[in-house]
Amino acid sequence: TFKDVYELWYAQYVNTVKPITAGHTERMFRLHILPEFGNIKINKLTKLMCQKAVNKWSKEYSAFHLLKSITQKMLHYAVAQDIIDINPMQYVVMPKKDKTNETKKKQFLELSELKDFLAEAKETLNFQDYLIFRVLAFTGIRKGELYALTWEDINISYKQLTVNKTLTRIGKEYIISTPKTKASNRTIGLDDTTVSELIVWKKHQNPEHINFLLSSEMKTSLSPHSFRHTHASLLFESGATIKDVQKRLGHTNVNTTMDIYTHVTKSSERKAIDKLSNYANF
Repeated sequence: TFKDVYELWYAQYVNTVKPITAGHTERMFRLHILPEFGNIKINKLTKLMCQKAVNKWSKEYSAFHLLKSITQKMLHYAVAQDIIDINPMQYVVMPKKDKTNETKKKQFLELSELKDFLAEAKETLNFQDYLIFRVLAFTGIRKGELYALTWEDINISYKQLTVNKTLTRIGKEYIISTPKTKASNRTIGLDDTTVSELIVWKKHQNPEHINFLLSSEMKTSLSPHSFRHTHASLLFESGATIKDVQKRLGHTNVNTTMDIYTHVTKSSERKAIDKLSNYANF
């Protein structure tokens, strides 16, 4: 079956990439690709089946091109091992991204929304869960980077946080590994309120572990990654340069930062219009 070949391929693939990449790949197969193809006899997999799957993914996932790419890579292995004669995924015609759906799906909070959210979180959640949202929103770090933090990574005196590792899930296990890229290793500044809240939290913890991993995490319509997007949007709104945001978020490619820049908040757009109106004055 497709799943049998995937397991053969993944066993060697995991030794060729960083653990964080292997973890992401395993998750894509487990959640999206295997439910689609897993029980199909691999020599019965057709071009039409692949096209229909990619069409379906394009309507459900913004990163559908990654699902197609990693499936094609696995099937290329199957061809190389003489399990199948051709790779049917390579003949798929890629659908265009549905920009209308992307804009409709809100991926971040406005400043006023974030303020209300954190106020309610502090009042209704346990302090640990509230602090997770606070740190994510005011640092822009990734969830895996947050979970890997130790107190050695936080310099209270200099109001800084250092990212030098990440927590990654591979199968049913979690491991600490180095960040995916060189740019992900970074030291960023912390605001005064976040520093104060961390000091409060440290009084309840042992000297080494921050224990963010144990949080139950409040269910919300926004994912943890949305708070990273929120942080970037608010940085742009406050006047930060693209280079500043790229460095703070640990983006290797400035195009990734630019993608977020195109989703600036409504208030930023309003301010730009007001500035033009005041400048033109006619």
